[in-house]
Amino acid sequence: YWAYLDEFSAPGDYVIEARCCDDDEGDSITVIVVEPNLNIEDVPDDDEEDPGGYVSFNNDDDDDDGVVDYDDGYNKDEIPGNDDDTNPDEDNLVEIYLSVTPSLSTGSSKSWDTDEWKDGFIEVTDGNCAGQVSQISTNTSTTITVTRDWYEDEPNSSSQYELVARSAYRTLFAEDEEDCGVATHGDETGLILVDDTKNWSTNWEDGYIIIVDGTDVDDIKPIIYSDSDTIMVDSPFDTKPDETSRYVLVKKSKMWDAYSANPDDPAAITVRQLLRGANGVLQKSEDVQSNISAVRSIIATNLGLDFIEVPALFEAVGTKATAWLPGMVNLLVVGDILAIPKPFGPRNPTDTFENNVSTKLDALATDFDVHFIDDWDEYHCYYGEIHCGTNVKRTPSPVNWWE
Repeated sequence: YWAYLDEFSAPGDYVIEARCCDDDEGDSITVIVVEPNLNIEDVPDDDEEDPGGYVSFNNDDDDDDGVVDYDDGYNKDEIPGNDDDTNPDEDNLVEIYLSVTPSLSTGSSKSWDTDEWKDGFIEVTDGNCAGQVSQISTNTSTTITVTRDWYEDEPNSSSQYELVARSAYRTLFAEDEEDCGVATHGDETGLILVDDTKNWSTNWEDGYIIIVDGTDVDDIKPIIYSDSDTIMVDSPFDTKPDETSRYVLVKKSKMWDAYSANPDDPAAITVRQLLRGANGVLQKSEDVQSNISAVRSIIATNLGLDFIEVPALFEAVGTKATAWLPGMVNLLVVGDILAIPKPFGPRNPTDTFENNVSTKLDALATDFDVHFIDDWDEYHCYYGEIHCGTNVKRTPSPVNWWE
């Protein structure tokens, strides 16, 4: 491989492109080049980065006698009671720290789209304000604005952070309105979550709250009361929510049937929980995909058929797999009418899984009349879909399609 590099003449973003031959388009990655800057207390900038000059010993002079601590010393030989112990005032070290330009924590090399992170979250993971979380109200190409003041100090150049998009907190298996945020605090009863950045007009009563991240993560509770900024649940949270608790509210959740793996539980779950490995769904889906790909290859080779890829997720049932997401491929075809199980995918603002399938069907020559039908309670919770529970009286084709 040859790497064609832009000249790294100054700090900034550069592109490395790797090719295996001249006509190969290759792959590229972006590299952030930084300039290190060593800072030593009371040492002139020009002398700070002299190798071996200052880093190797302590140049502080606490008693101002004109002799640096290393030469004045205090028990340098670690043998107490001898002449080396004469300067106990000079036993501390100077402050030395390393910074880089551009700052990796402030995003000075960023180029975000305006409001790309709106309604998502920022968590300071290290440095000043580590552990603090806030929801994002807006962003420019390089600046994040949050919905509330930082409750302890403010982030600075030492602060490293993680951004999580609003899309990660969208729910599957839910209907009607939803919202997300981060708690301001709970209360001693364990029944209350307050988010004083909100001013809800929606009555969330009879909906659900899911704690997606932070304290009390993965807890889900029925809501019995709400006002403009407060949620009350029907039983205490497993752990009292605090200012790290990121939550999602859903107005209406589908429910698992008694025959399902989680009987009588609300089915609503967020994309973020799913990506984190909830219910083993992604791992099982990857296993199933390997089998699907093998069968697809055989069919394509022997029959020359094209395929329309449809979003699907699977869960383990014993040693087998079943559709965790309502199986849209298990549809009913009646002429040019398609009755497809409603997937209840994440909405932004409409169902992204429905949109994916509709777009692909619209691109076909046949003008299908597509209907997404809620078969959750009737069929999906019983390990089937629309095709499993219907019979259609058909007229056989006059053409021997297999010839």
